[in-house]
Amino acid sequence: MQLRKGEEFVFCPQENQEYVVKSGVLVRPHLVSDRMRVHVQYLLPGDVFGRDVLASGRMDQVVYEALTPAEVLSSGPDGESVARQLDRSMMIAGLLSVPVAITRVAAFLLWASGTPLFSKVDGALVCNLSHEVLSECVRLGREHTTKVLNEVQGCGGVKLGYRRLELTDFRALEDLVHQHN
Repeated sequence: MQLRKGEEFVFCPQENQEYVVKSGVLVRPHLVSDRMRVHVQYLLPGDVFGRDVLASGRMDQVVYEALTPAEVLSSGPDGESVARQLDRSMMIAGLLSVPVAITRVAAFLLWASGTPLFSKVDGALVCNLSHEVLSECVRLGREHTTKVLNEVQGCGGVKLGYRRLELTDFRALEDLVHQHN
């Protein structure tokens, strides 16, 4: 199944089926208030999903959203995928527990640069997510995320454009992460 950016994939436990992400990035959003969504799970190519919902005994549908164009296929069990997802979840939980917003944003950008959220465009590493979607990724308000991204740009780590974020200096991002840890 091909998904366009922003399109939803609804997992129905009654189908008793698992799926694998062939390409792109999917997230499982969660509404924490009527004004704020956060991403509780990131799925990258090779990740199998659905098993956790089936194992929990939940019978309600679970919605996944494509952060990039993505392809999802039906699949069988894959223990390696579960281990990768658990490692990623723990790493992201640690990243999001950092109280300093600029450190959290810089660490997320460094991690995300190695995923399909970023792609090479004319030799540059570019992410085409809005500030609103990035705010959901780093669990900050949209305005706060924009302010922090401007600070990161001031440090030389990124170059901002309309729905475009270009990584310009990995060292500057790494310095921001280590400066506040």
